[in-house]
Amino acid sequence: MKLPGFATREGTDRYRRRFDGKIPREHFRSMNGLWTSSIGIGTYLGNHDDATDKQYREAIARAVESGCNVIISRSRRARRRIRLQRD
Repeated sequence: MKLPGFATREGTDRYRRRFDGKIPREHFRSMNGLWTSSIGIGTYLGNHDDATDKQYREAIARAVESGCNVIISRSRRARRRIRLQRD
């Protein structure tokens, strides 16, 4: 999935502030001018099928809702069909 644009310090700071009082502030760290979560999610493992793609979509959506903004996708899984709806 390719999103238009790119991460900015302002955008990642706005995302971080959404979780004020909900998760420890130490969860987010400043790295190369961006605020990143201390945990990420990856898409490397799993079968190339609709059921696995659905599980990845659900897991990534839940991770983002929970304060994870580091999502790693490896080229080996470039065919993975994960599409998230943007609000």
